[in-house]
Amino acid sequence: MSEIKIYSFKDEGKPVILENIEAAIQAKQQGVLIWIDCFQPSVEQLNMLGEAFRLHPLAIEDCIHDRQVPKMEDFPDNTFLIFNYFNYINKTLHIDEVDFFIGDNYLLSISGIHSENRHPLANIEKI
Repeated sequence: MSEIKIYSFKDEGKPVILENIEAAIQAKQQGVLIWIDCFQPSVEQLNMLGEAFRLHPLAIEDCIHDRQVPKMEDFPDNTFLIFNYFNYINKTLHIDEVDFFIGDNYLLSISGIHSENRHPLANIEKI
């Protein structure tokens, strides 16, 4: 089940939760830093984010398909990063993927697409 959390950060640095993508786009256009954290997003949700933030279609495809090697790609509107996340549970090593899009005034994080509900960025907003 997908879970999308949207945060905005103003000058004081404390996150404010936004209700939807439209509010995030509006805040971004006003120069506010936003972070959209997507856990197990659907293909439709990724495509919607792709349109809203002008993400490269091949980068979106990399998010959908697991077993990608870590990499960094620069695109005209953002930088795309793939990281591997290692988790040792019940004597089993699990390797999951965490993807990031970094652009002007925004960070998109994509995780958990093939993770069997392991959430590598769970509670990261508390840091």
